[in-house]
Amino acid sequence: MFEISLTSLFLFLQEVIDVWGSKRSICNGYGPTETTIGVTMNRFIGPDALPSNIGKQFDNVTAYVLQPESDEPVLKGAVGELCTRPTLIK
Repeated sequence: MFEISLTSLFLFLQEVIDVWGSKRSICNGYGPTETTIGVTMNRFIGPDALPSNIGKQFDNVTAYVLQPESDEPVLKGAVGELCTRPTLIK
């Protein structure tokens, strides 16, 4: 039987991956309060994954990680502020 667990925890802990990562597929979603929905998903986390990886944005969302208090993007893997906007319909 194939089982999947979805989570959208405020803080996704390494202990969750350590305990459940080898037993089932785990997906870690994220959505800021302002959006009221998820905007990213890290699909099928394995036992060696990092809990800080919130995955890629959904197809209908544009996401940027910016330096706090600026419009400047950070380098891949750097800490910053997640900013999202819907993809406009043309």
